[in-house]
Amino acid sequence: MQNKSDRTNMTADKVSFTKQVNLQNEVKLAMAQVKQMARMQMEIESQFQQKSIITELIRHSLEKIGVSLPGGKRRLSRQILTEMNVAQLQVIANELHSEVETFNEALVGHLMERDDLHMEQDSMLVDLEDLTRYSSIVAATTDQVTI
Repeated sequence: MQNKSDRTNMTADKVSFTKQVNLQNEVKLAMAQVKQMARMQMEIESQFQQKSIITELIRHSLEKIGVSLPGGKRRLSRQILTEMNVAQLQVIANELHSEVETFNEALVGHLMERDDLHMEQDSMLVDLEDLTRYSSIVAATTDQVTI
């Protein structure tokens, strides 16, 4: 009678171990694809963003001082800059410095988030290794008990 329950336990352990191995393989595959998926998402987002952020920033700065960038132009020409006075150029410089500071703060935030995600990923991988070791110990112990 006990022999039958031992077989049932062994079968349940093997099924559990098989499910765990399959789950581990899925997790490893998903983690391998994360970088590629993020890169593809960035490419898609950049395609939607037709106008350059810098061009829009310069247009906005010029509007503040009452100068307009010609419709199709994306860059400031030397002629446009030489026609401006020092105060107008200072306004543009201050606006650009302000935006650079904002972008730097955002970058720091994104880098910190990336580091947190890397630490979380490393923790998951360690947990996965621990579970794998534990399941192999349980499987070895179960095999020894049945022998």
